[in-house]
Amino acid sequence: MFVSDKTVQRFLLVAFSIVFVLGFFQLVFASMFTAGQISANRIEGFKGFDKGSNLEASIVTSMFASLLELLTGVVGFIAALKKWRLLLMLTLGLLAGIIVLSVVILVSTVTSSKSMSKSNSNEIKEKIINQYGSTRDEASIRFSLSADRYQKQERCCGFSNDEGENLFIKSPWYTLGDKRNTLPDSCCIRLRRECREAKNLKEAREKQFVHIYDCVTSFNKGISTRIWTVVFDTVAGFLLQGSCIAGTLVMIINMTGQS
Repeated sequence: MFVSDKTVQRFLLVAFSIVFVLGFFQLVFASMFTAGQISANRIEGFKGFDKGSNLEASIVTSMFASLLELLTGVVGFIAALKKWRLLLMLTLGLLAGIIVLSVVILVSTVTSSKSMSKSNSNEIKEKIINQYGSTRDEASIRFSLSADRYQKQERCCGFSNDEGENLFIKSPWYTLGDKRNTLPDSCCIRLRRECREAKNLKEAREKQFVHIYDCVTSFNKGISTRIWTVVFDTVAGFLLQGSCIAGTLVMIINMTGQS
């Protein structure tokens, strides 16, 4: 016996306590992210970012994994405290399940982020150019209102993925409307003429008349942050779960040697 029972037990009690605490915080984070992301992406009539459903699925999976971590933390703590072999075996199964789910979350998050980049950007561009500001049908009206609402909510301006390109001057809002205005009010940080009649969008951003980020750029940055968070969480989780598996196996082996 290279490690004493007491040492292994103390280690596992601490480790499973950490698993429980991390599971709780991950569940809170996933819940907050889901609420914010779905409210931002599912605004009525604005379906440009709906291909993020794969990402939402990965977040739901992440919430399930967090619940599994909470359960594993409780079961593992009791198993280590009471030294119940059956519960220790169950804990190993739960830890293996968490590892599998972590891999699924990582793969689905990375995959969904790739599917949301170029194709979505092109689709949104086309909708802005053809539908924004148009009153010819109900779908265009809903889309225009929702695009404005999205810009206000996310504090961004434009959907071209280019900080200097103004798609609004190609839309019905401009071509069929007052050509003095080049940007809608939803783009403006403050409702001033320098924003509404901006000739150079990039310069207007720099002077802080207009929201600094393009909405697609802002959305992609959020996705990138999400990916790196998942990668870090997965690596840290593997280290913790691997340690728990090793400690649990040592405890089972020690118990077998004593019987």
